[in-house]
Amino acid sequence: MHFEPGEVYHLYNRGTDKQKIFFNRENYLFFLRKIKSEWLPYCDVLAYCLMTNHFHFLIVPNSKGCSLLTLKETHLQQLSKVVGKTLSSYTQAINKEKKRTSTLFQKKTKAKLIDSASDE
Repeated sequence: MHFEPGEVYHLYNRGTDKQKIFFNRENYLFFLRKIKSEWLPYCDVLAYCLMTNHFHFLIVPNSKGCSLLTLKETHLQQLSKVVGKTLSSYTQAINKEKKRTSTLFQKKTKAKLIDSASDE
């Protein structure tokens, strides 16, 4: 995922094979707490929709979120890394809760630039 500061992006993913990613009310709340603590330093969240087997966010990255990591082996931006870390740790929590070991999300989270010019 590549982000530019100040642009609006539609960020989304779903469960592998369209399976559930949220199983109860606490899963939704836990996920939102993670978003608040882990994503908000790097972007503003304009809107979100959490469905049983997928999620959608409208986000606006800030300059901190668009900065490159200082690791020599990657060209990832901070926000991309944080999104991956959030989904990975959420998967670990669900796997522990459900006593499972499989993947939870599709391989790649998508982030599409919302082109404001197309709305005119």
